[in-house]
Amino acid sequence: MKIRKIGRERPVLCCEKFSVPQKVISRLAVSKNHLILAQIANFNGKVDQFYLAIDNVLSAIIIAREGTLTTRDHCKKIEKFFRHFRRRAKIRSIDRIDFQESYDLWLKSRYQLYFPRSTIVKKMGLFVSHLFYFAVTEIARFFKSDETILAKKIDELLEIYQSEMILEEVGHIHEYRQMEAEHLGEIYAAKLEMKLANPWNFIEISLLTDNKAIAGIIDQSGKIREILVDFLKSWDGLISEIRRLNLKRVALEIANAKMKKGDVDRDTALKEAFEVAARYPKTWKFRLVLNSAFDCSEPKEIATFFSRMIEASRDMIEHPKKAMKNGWEICKEYSRSVKNAIDQKR
Repeated sequence: MKIRKIGRERPVLCCEKFSVPQKVISRLAVSKNHLILAQIANFNGKVDQFYLAIDNVLSAIIIAREGTLTTRDHCKKIEKFFRHFRRRAKIRSIDRIDFQESYDLWLKSRYQLYFPRSTIVKKMGLFVSHLFYFAVTEIARFFKSDETILAKKIDELLEIYQSEMILEEVGHIHEYRQMEAEHLGEIYAAKLEMKLANPWNFIEISLLTDNKAIAGIIDQSGKIREILVDFLKSWDGLISEIRRLNLKRVALEIANAKMKKGDVDRDTALKEAFEVAARYPKTWKFRLVLNSAFDCSEPKEIATFFSRMIEASRDMIEHPKKAMKNGWEICKEYSRSVKNAIDQKR
C-alpha cells in the first residue's frame, strides 16, 4: 500500500529554480491586489472585489496551463479549473459549490439592491484567500519553480500595501475585550455569551496605501502607533456607546408598552424591559461603517488648491464673513486660474 502524505503547508519545489511566465505572475498580482482592496470595501463592494480576485486567479491558471486566456466566460473558467485540478482541488477541499455560491452572491450583489450577510461575505473571503494560495502552489508546481520566488515576484507587482501595525493593535484590543468579557462572564455565569458579544468579533479595520514607503513609515513609527491606538480606542468607545444607547432605546419602548398594558410601575417595567431587550434580536442587529480616505495622488496639481483651502479655514476663524465661499466655489476659482495660466503660455 502506497502512503501519500497530504499536508496543508505549501511545499517549496525546485529550490532556486524559476520559469513562471510574467503574464501569469501579473494575473496573480492583480488578484492579490483585489484581495487586499476587499478589506476596505463594504457590503456589495466587498463581494465585488472578492469575485474579481477569483476571476483573476482562474485566468492565471488558464494562462499557465493553456498558454493563453482561452475564455472570458466565468462559468467556463470554473469548468477549466476543475479540468486541470480535479484531484488536487478535492484534496484541498475546493468544490464546485464554493464557486457557485460565490458566483451567485456576486450576481445578486451587482444587479439587486441587496446587503449580503456578514457571515456569508466572511465565508467568501476565506474561500478566495484559500483559492489564491492554492493557485500559487499549483502554478509553481506546474512550472517546476520555487514557490517562494513566485510569492516574492507577486509581491513586487503589488500596488496596494497593508499596514501590519494596525492589525497588531486591533488584535491587542480584541484580546483585552475578550479577557474583560470572560471576567464579566464569571460574575454572571455567562462566560461564552459574553465573549461572543465582544464587538471586536464583528469589526474589520485595515489601513492601506498605494505607496510602499508610506506603509513602511506607518509600521516603523512609534508616534503613529500612539495615534492609531487612540483612534482605535475612540472607535471602540463609539461602538460601545451606540450599543448602550440602542439597548436603552429598545428597553424604554418595551417598558412603555408594559405600563400601557397593565398595572406595572415604571421601575419594575424598566427592570423587566432591560432583561427582555438584551435578548431582543433587533437590539444588536445593525451595521456601522466609518470610511476615511486621504487621496493626495496628484500633489503637483492640487498643492495650490490645498493651500487655498488652508487659507480659507484660517479666514473662517479670523474673518468669518470674508470666508463665505464653499469648497466647490474655491475649486472652480482655482480651475479658472489654471486655465488662464495655460492660455497665457499659449
